[in-house]
Amino acid sequence: ASVDADLRVVLQPTEGVPTELAEWATEEEVLLWIALHEPVPDPPSEYTEWLFVLDLDGDVETGRPVDSARINPDLGMEVAIAAYYSPSSEEYATYFLVWDPAKGGWTYGPGKARFILDESRTLVGLALPLETLTQTVAQITGVTVVPEAVKGRAAALSRVEEQRVIDFYPDRPD
Repeated sequence: ASVDADLRVVLQPTEGVPTELAEWATEEEVLLWIALHEPVPDPPSEYTEWLFVLDLDGDVETGRPVDSARINPDLGMEVAIAAYYSPSSEEYATYFLVWDPAKGGWTYGPGKARFILDESRTLVGLALPLETLTQTVAQITGVTVVPEAVKGRAAALSRVEEQRVIDFYPDRPD
């Protein structure tokens, strides 16, 4: 994934990007991606989501309180960017959420992330303008993005027989 084993995230990577995504995202965009072990069914039979949650300043005291975070219980969390498939609408869609400390909840960011599922259906990519991310986070949270301090986690969420299943990368702490 675009998340390293030490949780570091390079928002505009120049190395290690899968060739399928190397030309897809522009230099002005944040690029997040995850490679899957199994291909995504065409179409998925259940609600499925590919999610990235990011701590944009490396400070656990900013963003969503760590004791309430399902994906990043060990990091701050200012944003969630995801693609999902909804069987009811039979469509893929994306969202960009920002933690709003004033209301103690998530707020939708402006615009939507771009999404790609490669031909093999094993690579999910998301792209969002860096300027949109930076400005929105500063306006809503007061946090300044510190590129060298960005950390995060990727997750794939689905349902199996009415049970919610989440696979994290890297794994959550015990």
